[in-house]
Amino acid sequence: MDVNKLLQIGRLKKCSADEIVFYENDQGDEMYLVLQGSVGVYKHNLDGSRIELAVLSAGDFFGEMSLVDNQPRSADVQALEDVTLFVIDNENLEKVVATCPDLAVKIMKGMSLRIRKLNDSYRELWDTAKSLEEESLEVDSTEQRIAQKMEMLKQNQGYLQAKEELAASAKETISKEIDYERIYASKMDTEYLIKSTVECPVCEQNFETDRIRNTLLKQAGEDCDFRVRYKDFEPYWYNIWVCPHCFYGNFDHAFTKAHYLKKKEIAGQKYQMQSKYSVLKSGTLTLKQVIAKFFLCQDIFNMIPKERLPFAKVWLYLSWIYEDAGDTEMFQFANQMALDAYIDFYSNDTVQLAQGQEIRLCMLIAELFKKQGKIDEAVKYLYKAVQMRTEPKREREQASERLMEYKNLKE
Repeated sequence: MDVNKLLQIGRLKKCSADEIVFYENDQGDEMYLVLQGSVGVYKHNLDGSRIELAVLSAGDFFGEMSLVDNQPRSADVQALEDVTLFVIDNENLEKVVATCPDLAVKIMKGMSLRIRKLNDSYRELWDTAKSLEEESLEVDSTEQRIAQKMEMLKQNQGYLQAKEELAASAKETISKEIDYERIYASKMDTEYLIKSTVECPVCEQNFETDRIRNTLLKQAGEDCDFRVRYKDFEPYWYNIWVCPHCFYGNFDHAFTKAHYLKKKEIAGQKYQMQSKYSVLKSGTLTLKQVIAKFFLCQDIFNMIPKERLPFAKVWLYLSWIYEDAGDTEMFQFANQMALDAYIDFYSNDTVQLAQGQEIRLCMLIAELFKKQGKIDEAVKYLYKAVQMRTEPKREREQASERLMEYKNLKE
């Protein structure tokens, strides 16, 4: 591959270490060839934490599917170090093929491999379905499962509504025993942050915010509710970005994805939001401000169209915050709200989950039930998890281990 020839027919894109090349679900019609440096490819879990799918270095390429079918990006891509990329789009694609046929062959092989993997996945699903039929396993039919979920939704609908009304008042009743306004971010956090200029998708104004340098984080472990622990750093202090101009807020990885209906409503409630969350105008970052950011997001996720999964994530994060602060009452409340919200999501929206996510959702719900002391309910969801024969083997084994552990708790 002659790089000098490539430079004559296209353009370069340079990204600094930790800079995002693009986010999952971003629109795009370009693919990229890595000329120098390396990038990481990531997907997001139900709790917002990231799964590393691949690390790509010089000679590798990514984003080709969006170039071919103009579909949204299927994953986040972030620079792991200073990186130089060659941009391939519809305008220079033919020239690239003519100038560097070896690169064209490599791209075709890569796409062929993707299709082969997809076919293997379909074949695995078919074999599993056939196996289930031959073994006559006692698994709920699709119709029964839908009926069960609808009944679950009916039973929880009124309860959820009441809980959401309680949540509104909870914003004003943070435990008096803990002064969240005097809990500050660690001074060491600056080592893991980089100042970044972001354009708000609602008001289209730029503002500066702290972006987490994910490449510097060192994982120290993972809890049963899939909370990832990092050495010397707690991400939830910085996971929410809020535009200081219009007070639109969202998780950092989803900040640019504001629904057009929400844009209108957020713009119309700008001054109410500024008044309601005036604490965010203060200077030094406190835990009270962090909590306010999450509650601001709750208001936005509740706007039409309601976003069930982000709504549930916020309550899960709040439960972690309250647990870390030692606020038992608010922890129990946030944990229950997270539980209800994830069950609501499970009853309605699991069709949007990628492979391996539905089983993790059942395991997460089980863990939230366990934290509420409801072991019988937790066991039910773990039974669902271990019966998901189409989900990855590692997750099924993990669910089976937890099922045995929870059963022992009952005895």
